[in-house]
Amino acid sequence: MVTYLLLALSITFEICATSMLNTTEGFTRPFRSAWAILLYYASYITFSRVIIYLNIGVAYAIWSGVGITATALISRYYFHQRLSRPGKIGMAFVLVGCLVVNL
Repeated sequence: MVTYLLLALSITFEICATSMLNTTEGFTRPFRSAWAILLYYASYITFSRVIIYLNIGVAYAIWSGVGITATALISRYYFHQRLSRPGKIGMAFVLVGCLVVNL
C-alpha cells in the first residue's frame, strides 16, 4: 500500500514538473525553472523507491499512462491547448497498453 502511495506521489511530482515546463519559457525564468527541476528530482527519487518493490515495467506503465493523461488534461484546461484526433487515439492506445501490462 505504501508503495502505491509513493507511486502516486511520484506521478504527482512529474505532472507538476511537466506542466510547469510551459511556464519556464525555455528555462529563462530562474525561479520557475528551479521549481520544475526540483519537482522532476523529487519524482525520480520517489520512483526509484517504488521500483524496489514493484516490477519496473508495471510501475513505469502506470507512471507514464497517468502522467500522459493528466498532463494532456492540464494542457487542455489550463493552457488551452487542443489535442488532435490522432493524438487522442494515440493516448487511448497508451492507456489500453498500460491496462494490459497491469493485468
